[in-house]
Parts: sequence; structure tokens; C-alpha cells
Amino acid sequence: MIDQQKTPLAGGAVEHIGQTFHGDDYSRLLALAESSLLMFDDHEDARADFLRKAGRNADNTIVSQISRQVFGPPAPLPIHGKEPHLITDAAAQPPEPFEEEAPATPWPDDCLPGIMQDAADAIAEHVKAPHALAGMAVLAAVAHIAQRLVDAPRPSGGQMPCSLFVLTLLESGGRKSECFNLATAPITKSEIEKRNAHRAECQRLEQSAAAAKPKDRAAIMAQCPPDPRTLYRESTVEKIIRDFVRGSQPAMSWATDEGGVALGGHSLRSETCRASLGNLTRLFDGSGCERDRIGDGQSGFRFGIRFGLFLSCQPIVAREAMADPLLSGQGFFPRFLLAAPESLTGTRFIEPGDLERKATDDERLAAYWQTLAAMDAHAIHTDEHGGLTLPAVAMTSEAVEVWRLWFNRIEASIEQFGDYAHIAPFGGRAGELARRIAAVFACWRQFEGGLALPVVDADDMRRAIALCNYSLAEWARTNGSARLSQTERDAQSLLRWMQHKCLSSFTRSVIAQGCTSELRGSRNKQRRTAAIDELLRRRWLAERDGALFLFSEAATATSATSATKPASNGPESSKSSGNSSSTLEALNFADADPAPPPADDQEGADYEIY
Repeated sequence: MIDQQKTPLAGGAVEHIGQTFHGDDYSRLLALAESSLLMFDDHEDARADFLRKAGRNADNTIVSQISRQVFGPPAPLPIHGKEPHLITDAAAQPPEPFEEEAPATPWPDDCLPGIMQDAADAIAEHVKAPHALAGMAVLAAVAHIAQRLVDAPRPSGGQMPCSLFVLTLLESGGRKSECFNLATAPITKSEIEKRNAHRAECQRLEQSAAAAKPKDRAAIMAQCPPDPRTLYRESTVEKIIRDFVRGSQPAMSWATDEGGVALGGHSLRSETCRASLGNLTRLFDGSGCERDRIGDGQSGFRFGIRFGLFLSCQPIVAREAMADPLLSGQGFFPRFLLAAPESLTGTRFIEPGDLERKATDDERLAAYWQTLAAMDAHAIHTDEHGGLTLPAVAMTSEAVEVWRLWFNRIEASIEQFGDYAHIAPFGGRAGELARRIAAVFACWRQFEGGLALPVVDADDMRRAIALCNYSLAEWARTNGSARLSQTERDAQSLLRWMQHKCLSSFTRSVIAQGCTSELRGSRNKQRRTAAIDELLRRRWLAERDGALFLFSEAATATSATSATKPASNGPESSKSSGNSSSTLEALNFADADPAPPPADDQEGADYEIY
């Protein structure tokens, strides 16, 4: 090792650089690499030191480029004393590309009104979660209350519920529940108090009935008030329908961060799937519910009720559900708003002041909670049958025109050769969803600003349209990725890991011990072997002398992402996907000129750690 006294970048200066660089800051990463080069005589030792200090919070592509620029191409691993081989034969066929999904759609700026937007920003900061996750949690919480206060206007006249179905996709550990818990904090607090009081009252009546004459007991128990619960966390469609029929609250929602319970659990088993889907779609449409069972007191119906559904689950669960012909063919998923953001796992570092900052002390959340609590406390109006009597929000003429022009654009995009032709059912629902969201915004602004009546204005509609555009782009992207089998997705994940390691050859034992978590270890051997076989079949790998060698071709700089076929996301997302190769491009192991450093003013050049 070089004497630390002879280089100004050694020792403490190196530690300082390792602490202060941010993301793809090219100049600081370059200084870090040069310091490693000064500290080690061997280039491979210096490379390892640089990669260790760079860590996960740096852009993999930039790190690879700097690694090649400063240390040269990495040396292949020797196998059993033999010289390793790179798959560089110009006569060999190139690897077979994967069908690649486009990158996650950027969350639109200012797509929520006023304090709702501030609250979503605050939740994303405190939880260190994607903005899309926090924004959808806030939207779901407000819609849960708004659905029992107002209806949305139908384009053809009349009214419809402003209830929303929301689906968020993120791997386990993405902090879905933390976002929703903060977004619904005043609702949860109120329900705990009401349900405790309800249980105490029911116990009092039970004691009175037990002490009364037998002929009077039924009349006493009939005085029990209905369960005040409006937000289900763990349930089934059957349980919710039964509660509606038996006189529950007239507006309820089911929110779970284990969407597999709803999409793959008891409610949607093959023998009950069709009935459950029918019940959910009728609830969404505001058509009430009906229950026919053998036995006294088991059947019934109820109208004038509202229901919201807020699901979060892992992408693999949603893909399996979307591949189910029954689920996809019933118009079930087109009723959902979708968010599938990239996970922030591995970048959620704690800064010095983070532990002192509490969500409960944040003025943005305090203002949001105050307005949400006021909405929650507002009286509801029901008819003699327990059904809601709701006014439809009005719309300004400008809001109607904004909606009409956008509706026509979406309608044109779902024709046979349009950008959204492959997700036509989703585009066909977009106009209705925009009006529902706009009604939720109008209801919120009524309480936030102390307005006499809720009215949808042009800004409400523009924000609602921005959310619908975002959801459509996510559905287009997710629909394309659903064409890949689980083995193909595993193979893509394994290929990216191999390229990230900046090595040209691997053994199966090394892969088993160090690859991505879903393929690592003995319990995932069958799945991992299938992924390796898929990479061999597609010619991304070749196996020789017990080692696996990664494809490399300097002339084409082929990679797992640049050699894929991106799925279309529609007119807006296609622009962003065209710029995504620099972000998602996997690393190669052939000599290549490093890319120039990013411009100082490049958008997103600095990686901010909240």
C-alpha cells in the first residue's frame, strides 16, 4: 500500500469523499477512484476498494465507467489454473433479447390539491418511500371519507360514486403500510375510540338482557348500535357483503398491504371468484349488494352504499392475478388506479438530523390531519333503509371542457392502432375515473377552504387527469411485462446482478451465495437453476470447465437492457423510455470508451438522500 503521508487523498480525505458523494456525481466518484488507485499498488485491489466505498447509493453505470477509466477492464477470474474465456466470437450468434418493461412512470408534480400535496411530500420524506406510494395513500384516505359525503357527476347526467379502487405494486419492505398509516392516522384514531365505546355499550346491553325477563331480552339487544367500523384491514369480500346486509356503516373501505389476501386469497378462489368479482364491481358502480343464502337471517340486500378498495401487493402477485383469464376478463382491473414505483431499498440512508424530525411535529401533516378529521366528523345523511342520500358535486364549464378534450384524446388512443390499443379496457374507464378523482378533490377543498358547496373546477380536473395519465402509463408498462414468465424475469434479475459485479465469469456456488435474495440459497435452487438455464438458452451465458462465462462483445456493447425490446407506454412514456438506457443499462465486460461525465445541469444528476 502507498504511504498515506505521500498522497493528499489518503486517510481522512478518502473517508470524507466516501461520506460526501451523492449518487451519480461523476467528479466526486472519479476522485474517490483516484484515491483508491493511489492507496493500492495492485489495480484489482484498488478497484475492489473503490467499489466497496461507492456502494449502492451510486449509479451503477457511472461507477462501471469510472472503474474502467481509472483501473482498466477487470481481469476475468481464472478457473482451475486455466486462462478464462470471454464469449467474444464474432461469428457467434448474439444473445436473444428479453421483452423489457419500460422504467417506472415518473409521479406527476402537483397532482394533488393544496394540503394533500404537502402531506404526500411529507410522508414520502419521513417514511423514505416513493412519492407515488405516498401520493396514492393520501388519495385513498381522502377518497375513503369523501365517498360518504358526495357523488361524482356522470357525463350523460345523473350521478355515480366517487369511490376509488387503488392498487400499488412494490416488493416486500417497500414501506407501503407506513405510508398508509400516516395518511389515515386521524381516521384510525377516531375508529379506535368509536369501536371501544361501541363494545362497551354492547356489553352493557348484554348484561341488561341477561338480567331481564326472557321475553324482554330480544328488545334490549335490538338497541345495540351498528358497528362504527368503516375501514377494514383484514377481511374477505363475503364478510364485507354480509356486514353491509346486516346494517353496517353505509360507506366502508377495505385497505390491505397484503394484496395477495384479496387477489389470491379465500375471496377469489376459483369456486368463489366469479361471485366475489361481481360483488366488487357492483359496489364500485354503486349498485348495492345482495346476498342469497339458505337459512333464516342469512339473506338480504342493501342499496345506497359506497365502497373503496385500496390494495398493495408484490408485483409477482399482481402479475399472476392479471394472467388469470377470469380476473382480467371481468373488467375488474380497469377500475383501479395503478402505481408501481421503483423501490428505494438500499438508498434510504439516515442523515444526522433525521432522527430528531418526527412526523407528528410536521406542520404539513398537522394541517392535513386537521382537515381530514373535520371531514371524518361531518354528519352523513341516510334514508329510512340505511342508504346514503348524497349530492352530486357541480362542475364548472371550464372543467367540463378540459375533461371533454382529454376524453377524446384517450378515446382516439385506444382504437385499433392507437398507443393504448393493448389496454383499451383501461382507457375506456379513464374518463369515469377522472370525474371520480375530481369529485374527491372538490370535496377536500370544501373542507380545506371552508366553502359552502363542493364544485369541481378546471384545476381539480387537470390534476385528476394527470393522475389518470400516470395510471394508464403504469398499466401499459405493467401489461407489457406480464408477457414474461417468472423464469424469464428471474433470468433478467440474475443477469443484471452478474453485470453489476463487474466480473466476466462465475461458478454456480458463487451465484448461489451472492445473487439476489429471491434466488439465493438452497431453498431457491430450482428457481435459480431455471434462471441460469434460461440465460444459457438465450446465449447470455456459456458454460465451460465448470464455470459460467458472461457474453461480451466490445463492438456492440450489448447489455441486458440495451438488447431488449421495450414495451410501449403510450405517447408520453415513450419519451422517457427513450432516455432510460443510460439509467438502466447493465454493465459489460468488454473494453469500451467511458462515457463523458454528466453535465452539471443534467436533471437528476445529484442523488438526494432524504
